[in-house]
Amino acid sequence: MCLSKLFPPLQKQRRAPFIAAIVLGGLVFALVYRQFFWGMILKRPFPFNTFFFNPDDRFGDLRYVHGLFSAGIKPFSGYLPGNTALPLAMLLLAGLCAFPFWLSLAVFYALALFFTFWYVKSRMPGNAPRWTVLALAFCPYPVLFLLNRCNYELFVFIPLVLFMRAFQKEDYRCSALLLGLAAAVKPFCLVFIVLFVCRGKFRRAFQSLLWACAASVSAFLLLARLYSFAPSAALMIIVRAGAAYNLRYNAGVDGIFYAHSIFGALKLLLCHFYDPFLFRIASLNSIFLALQKPYLTLAAGIFAWLAWYCVKVETVFWKQVALLCACMLALPYNSPDYRLVHLLLPVMLFINSDVESASDRVYAWLFGLLLVPKHYCLMFFAMVPWDTGIGVLASPALLCALVWLIVKEGFAVRRGYLPVTKSELSQPPPWSR
Repeated sequence: MCLSKLFPPLQKQRRAPFIAAIVLGGLVFALVYRQFFWGMILKRPFPFNTFFFNPDDRFGDLRYVHGLFSAGIKPFSGYLPGNTALPLAMLLLAGLCAFPFWLSLAVFYALALFFTFWYVKSRMPGNAPRWTVLALAFCPYPVLFLLNRCNYELFVFIPLVLFMRAFQKEDYRCSALLLGLAAAVKPFCLVFIVLFVCRGKFRRAFQSLLWACAASVSAFLLLARLYSFAPSAALMIIVRAGAAYNLRYNAGVDGIFYAHSIFGALKLLLCHFYDPFLFRIASLNSIFLALQKPYLTLAAGIFAWLAWYCVKVETVFWKQVALLCACMLALPYNSPDYRLVHLLLPVMLFINSDVESASDRVYAWLFGLLLVPKHYCLMFFAMVPWDTGIGVLASPALLCALVWLIVKEGFAVRRGYLPVTKSELSQPPPWSR
């Protein structure tokens, strides 16, 4: 049965209320089911009583780094888990942690709430109800999870929001700078370089790489001057901290919790069927480590093909952004749930797009389900419930479904099987004109 019969078409003015209703309904259901029913009525402890991380570790990412700076520990001065942050991220964290913890927390919340609200408000159609702005700015699960963890993913989200605004205004010089700054904090967002290629702006794509390198080197040298550490020793510590992170999270079981990568889903399934009681944890870690290279090859091939698709086939801008965002979220070894906040980029582009198709209601459902808590059922190992819900499997499945539907519809439009009713299409590259 075709999707148009199962899901009637969704008009542009109905997209925002439709997705906002899913987000709001999913949040209310999760609060009633987990916090109220399991927590207040049944008096069950964590992880039954919340869909967030352990309440004892609330604001843990910021609290940990703030504790290091408060204790006078210099950046990159010894092996610590916090040393996995790249130099620009460490410099920003040093500035944020220069205040008392409550003030650092207030600044983090103010930045997160302001930029989330500003982006949603600025991209919302003028005829959309006001409650949809509040629902999509403050109620999505990734936004709440980011606020719960206080992770410096915020320093990636802010420049990406500004990058998207500048790119749509065809200010490619500014957008290259902003993308480079975001990549200097966490390099995975370099996938958006493909957008420059889609518009034939190869020089700007190269400039993004240069800005990322320049920002990283400048931040590293500034940190070395401020905290008086030896650059060569610090580089060794960064490499060793990254290797330790890989063993613990990418090749270990810790990276499964509250995440949505395809590799994490595969690890979860392998744990469930190979060693459900975790008696052979060392063997599991060896298997995960051995799977990394084949998976990296497969992930690189998938990204290369989707990048080709964005350049040669896809012409709708929000779909290009959605495909690249899905690669950024689903393909890494480990993708914590706060990274899903970047889905607000394609969601708001979709809501404000003039392109209409028969699958718009399906897209709205997929976006809405990706933005709600999905920790309704817990996975059990070693006779103890992990704080891992079905979202570890559901989120990558939804991302894969989104990619499949976009690609399927794109090839159908190209072959003339499906019409495009309106044309707010991205500018084609010069060689395709």
